[in-house]
Amino acid sequence: MMKDVLLTIGFFVGSGLLLWLFVWSWRGRSHVARWWYQDIYGSDSMAMGVFPGAGVVVFGVGLYRALPEGLVGLSYLFIVIGALGGMIGMVLPFLWGPRFYKEYRKRQRARAKGR
Repeated sequence: MMKDVLLTIGFFVGSGLLLWLFVWSWRGRSHVARWWYQDIYGSDSMAMGVFPGAGVVVFGVGLYRALPEGLVGLSYLFIVIGALGGMIGMVLPFLWGPRFYKEYRKRQRARAKGR
């Protein structure tokens, strides 16, 4: 019983950490917080897609473990929304993002055009 409670608390803490990491990197107030948009493989989808999606999914799993059976559908909603949001964010990170990221993408496009 105690292990179940600790696991459920772990899911909620883990989801909070993932969402905090997302907000911290979205704000980008320091160079360290902007680590995600300069990946060595050219990928900019980790923090903008995976972290918020995984955070919401893990929160939904925590709800699944904590809620009574009559309200389990609410946890399914969080899991589906998190999974879909994470997939969309990974595939299309240029559609949304903070101002500094959009400015970075504009500079990259201008550099590619040779301007």
